[in-house]
Amino acid sequence: MSKPAETGALPDLLLANAGQPSVPLSERRGTLSRQFAIQAAFWVAFILLDSASTAFRTWAGTPAWYLPAGLSLAILVWGGMRYVPAVLVAGVTACVFNYHRGLFSWAGLPGIVVMDLAYVAGAAWLRSIWHIDLRFRRLRDVGGLALFLIMGALPSALVGVLALLGDGLIARADFVKAVFNWWVGDSISVASFAPFLLVHVVPRLDAFVGPADPASPAAARRAWRQTLPAAFEAGAELAAIVLAIWLAFGFGPAVPYQPLYVLFFPVIWMAVRHGLPAATVGVLMINVGVMIAAQLTRPAVSGLPRLQLVMLALAVTGLCVGAVVSERSLAEAALSDSERRYRVLFESAGDGIFLMRGERFTDCNHKALEMFGCAREQLVGQTPYAFSPSQQPDGADSREATLARIAGALDGKILHFDWRHHRADGTPFEAEVTLSRLDIAREPHVLAMVRDITDRKGAEDEARRAFEQLRALAAHIESIREEERKRLARDIHDQLGQTLTALKIDLTGLLRDLPASAGPQAKKAESILKLSTETIQAVRRIASELRPGVLDDLGLVAAVEWAAEEFQSRTGTACKLELPAEGAAIEPAHATAIFRIFQETLTNVARHARATRVDVRLARSEGDLILEVYDNGAGIPDEKLTETHSLGILGMRERAALLGGNLVIRGVPGEGTAVTVRIPEARRVTGELGS
Repeated sequence: MSKPAETGALPDLLLANAGQPSVPLSERRGTLSRQFAIQAAFWVAFILLDSASTAFRTWAGTPAWYLPAGLSLAILVWGGMRYVPAVLVAGVTACVFNYHRGLFSWAGLPGIVVMDLAYVAGAAWLRSIWHIDLRFRRLRDVGGLALFLIMGALPSALVGVLALLGDGLIARADFVKAVFNWWVGDSISVASFAPFLLVHVVPRLDAFVGPADPASPAAARRAWRQTLPAAFEAGAELAAIVLAIWLAFGFGPAVPYQPLYVLFFPVIWMAVRHGLPAATVGVLMINVGVMIAAQLTRPAVSGLPRLQLVMLALAVTGLCVGAVVSERSLAEAALSDSERRYRVLFESAGDGIFLMRGERFTDCNHKALEMFGCAREQLVGQTPYAFSPSQQPDGADSREATLARIAGALDGKILHFDWRHHRADGTPFEAEVTLSRLDIAREPHVLAMVRDITDRKGAEDEARRAFEQLRALAAHIESIREEERKRLARDIHDQLGQTLTALKIDLTGLLRDLPASAGPQAKKAESILKLSTETIQAVRRIASELRPGVLDDLGLVAAVEWAAEEFQSRTGTACKLELPAEGAAIEPAHATAIFRIFQETLTNVARHARATRVDVRLARSEGDLILEVYDNGAGIPDEKLTETHSLGILGMRERAALLGGNLVIRGVPGEGTAVTVRIPEARRVTGELGS
């Protein structure tokens, strides 16, 4: 005997049913006492049904419809391996008390064990491998049951007839007929009685062994409102079943023709109207009615096998039609649920959403109507370019651009672009649009997501204007600073330098006129003369740093050469220059920007690079002025280029950007750094700057 449900028996875990909720089987099978009650009820039902089945036999020893077969399969598929002992005990009891056979005869315990093992294996296969749904909500579940008729019921029938043959209860000549009759009798029960039990009785067993979910009051009210129409339809269906059985067995003129096909009409009616649950009821009722009618009318024995096949075909047909209807109903419910979710998302989206078939709107959400300021009927059926100006800001024709983008979306591209629309009252607004393809009912549509970005565009334009104003201000400040440097350098050089030079000349004359006896005074005068000389050199250096005169007097090429020589003499780093062979004068603003960038680059090399060589190239290419500086130093990391405190690099970039140029810095750690400055359309004044 299997372990109690509370211990979580391994077979139950292995045979868990995919069609049931994901709750452990041990938690759904109740207490040991309730399990025992179910097994006792199964035993009683098995014995009673076995006794009733013996009354309907096509020939001695083989019932026409063996109901315990369907009962056994139902409890094994529902409960699993824990109910195997109950099935064995019920089979042995029926063998001894109903058929009066020896316990250890071939048809007794040995045959029953082997026959039941075929059902146990089939039920385990349906549960763990086929994953049958106990409510038969898919056609696949009916297919699994049909396969069981071959894999489980047929081996069981074969073993049962062999047991009868071994006990001498049938003749060898009747072996094939007996196997066929046994298998058909079991199959009718499996195909009609087992589905009825699983669909209608098992839910009540689940409620008995575990708590059931109470029906909601709303569902109860709906059921009450539907009770009267359902009762009328159920009465009509019952009348159709009675009428069909009467036509097949009781209507004298029709009986010779055996119109058994009329039995299919009520079953198909119930299956189409209500799905598989009603089909199982109809199949069971008709098969019970057929057995009762056959018992009352006593048809010829030769026609009973055909009647059995009709009953089996009736059961399989009803299950298939009911499963198809139920599966379709589930699919429709899932589709309806999906549509509800889609509609909620569709209507609650913060952006305007449109569906287009071809170039026309077929649907839109509330946000789209709010965005365009119109009613749904004013928007649906229209085209996007009907709500757009004739031309876009870039000059493109709105209609042509719309059709081209729709064609691209239908080709599978996901397009993002800005678009100018106008509302129903003509007010223009800027939008950000995303187009993508969406297939609905196998028809290609275009899904358009539209976001009003008028405020964002306005903020961007305002930020752009502010940035341009700041850049213009920076350029003006830089120009003023350069002019101030030039004036200070000129004043320092012309006034202070000349004054210091005159002072040096006077000191030199005074020192020369001193008598030879004025030793201490002469030494002091020499010290003052030396100090004046150093001061003159410092003044010249300060003036050169403020604004090198060579830049204004001789031009950019000479200034670059002078700055390189100063750098080399100050740091000891070798500088190799590649300068134009012929001098040229260029626009002062361009020359100043290039020179200041060159100065800052040399300063960075001296501070950070630890280089031993710097290569400088000044050239002109396609009207652009280009300065390239390479060093073989440590190399600047990429993260240093974007640091907020790298003001020197930021100033270099800004100088180039003010003139419409760009500055690129590439550093490789351990290999050096390359700085490239390109100033476009540098205006030449005289001469030609060669490359």
